[in-house]
Amino acid sequence: MKIKYLKMAERECILKVQKRRFICNKCNKKFTEPMNINSTKCTISNDLKIKIRKDLLNYNLSMKYIAESNGVTDMTVRRELIEATASYPEHLKLLPSIISFDEFKADTKEGKYAFVINDLLHKKTLDILPSRRKDYLIQYFTFIENRAAVQYVVSDMYEPYFQVQRIMFPKAKFVVDRFHYIRYIMEALDGIRIKL
Repeated sequence: MKIKYLKMAERECILKVQKRRFICNKCNKKFTEPMNINSTKCTISNDLKIKIRKDLLNYNLSMKYIAESNGVTDMTVRRELIEATASYPEHLKLLPSIISFDEFKADTKEGKYAFVINDLLHKKTLDILPSRRKDYLIQYFTFIENRAAVQYVVSDMYEPYFQVQRIMFPKAKFVVDRFHYIRYIMEALDGIRIKL
């Protein structure tokens, strides 16, 4: 059996493994020697899988680059990503006391924008959703167990975000982030300056 291993001195390394088979003298059952180099019916080593998953954590690297640098196909990298995220929960259960709503342009199955929930205190992304529609967000937030514990929701002035906050987080205060606030003020001042 050939198993693709980590690169050695920037050259591909393939292990030729011959597993020993044993027979139990008492029951005549046959079994193969466990080696823990790779998973069952897998042609890449566990160490290479770990390396691919570590590369996937670096958002600056594309899947194509990760595949080429590790000497595997794009499909292998995609398979590792799917396997690594399989245990990721479909919905968040708990939220911190201060959260922010944002979006970015992304063509998803649900629309042209993806929705991002951030933890502002710890500066990390909590979840990315395929849609920013009000009904979709309300459905998602119904699974949150500690909605009453959220104290602040920070966002831009997109009206559906304000409505979601009023419905799903009634005890929280809605805060418009200063970037959008200042941008709208500057646009209004520019409009008046141009008129004058």
